[in-house]
Amino acid sequence: MRPPLVVWQFTDGKPGHESQTRGLIAALKRRSEVHAYRLPVSDCRCGITSLLRRRHPCQGDYPPPDLILACGRTTHFAALAARRACGGALVSLMKPPLPSRLYDLCLIPEHDGVPASDNVLLTQGVLNPVVKQPESPARVGRGLILIGGPSAHHDWPGASLIPRIVSIVEKDAARRWTLTTSRRTPAEFVEQLQTTLSPPSAAEESPLKIVPAEETPPGWVAEQLANSDAAVVTEDSVSMVYESLTAGVAVSLIAMPRRGRSRVTAGVEKLLSQRFVRPVEEFLTTGAFQTAGHILAEADRCADTLLSRCLQRAARAA
Repeated sequence: MRPPLVVWQFTDGKPGHESQTRGLIAALKRRSEVHAYRLPVSDCRCGITSLLRRRHPCQGDYPPPDLILACGRTTHFAALAARRACGGALVSLMKPPLPSRLYDLCLIPEHDGVPASDNVLLTQGVLNPVVKQPESPARVGRGLILIGGPSAHHDWPGASLIPRIVSIVEKDAARRWTLTTSRRTPAEFVEQLQTTLSPPSAAEESPLKIVPAEETPPGWVAEQLANSDAAVVTEDSVSMVYESLTAGVAVSLIAMPRRGRSRVTAGVEKLLSQRFVRPVEEFLTTGAFQTAGHILAEADRCADTLLSRCLQRAARAA
């Protein structure tokens, strides 16, 4: 029997980075017995001396790693020192801040423009913990609206976004709609939307359930996607777009003002041209959502590659 795969996960505590590593570790666990250890970089401070002397603050606290995961700029030096001191394969999630030749494998979104190579595996979007759920009648007739906010690549459209959302809800009034925001969403947006959608009388129910991001626990979006058959996403929310595609729901995009052309906006255009996602105008015209023919499962694909390489390393060492 193959021994458990030991994974050291270096973390900076940022939700987006945690989500990526959680998705990859979950995919590994669906394929193999995995013992994963979460190592906050704040507890594993390493200097150049640690690297040169092949020592690490966490050495001896955990079983020697088979895989070392680094996600977030501040995690990489500690992860590199861990490999030098303890062995194991070093894996970067996203484009690393250090030369890629220092890593055994880099899992990099293709929109970052890095060419594929023996140790660079390109992914469609960043990894996430979402898993496609079996088709169920309970999912039909539920819709999720995911709102982002201003970013380095997009401006905020202001009050013009609210009538857009009202039009979406009214186009399919029988659907049970839920809307959530992100940490980037301007604070006044939810209040303005609630005021606009307030029913005439207290006895009537609002056509849209609004759950601000601050009120959602980790994993909430994935849970909602598992119970929906359609998602409408503002195009700036790239991670939410890929989570929706991974969940296997029909995805429509709300266009947002762009700050010129960038790798992010180019990635959005590619998804639209491939018909993975549709502009929300199609839904507003036809009243129907169209599911993409191709479902993403990037965490699973990366897990397969990593396990294959781990087996190859073990065979060479035997």
